[in-house]
Amino acid sequence: MSSIKILRGNGQSYGRGGRIPVSRSKFYEDFVLKDSTDPCIPGTTILRVRPVPLGGKCTGFVEHELDAVNAALVKARDVAPLPSK
Repeated sequence: MSSIKILRGNGQSYGRGGRIPVSRSKFYEDFVLKDSTDPCIPGTTILRVRPVPLGGKCTGFVEHELDAVNAALVKARDVAPLPSK
């Protein structure tokens, strides 16, 4: 069985050097599931990640789920037609 790794916020999950290199506000606005009626990242069919409560106000995110979002974003980019000039 493979191990599950939970990454904490800034620097691991998002931000400079994080799995999703966007600001904290952009990460929570676009990539984190808050409403089950809106499960996808805006403009895509890619599912948002669900936070893992770590205690108090601290949350983390499952590493392989963040990696899956990145892979899906690359795949969506590769199937989209290139814009014409």
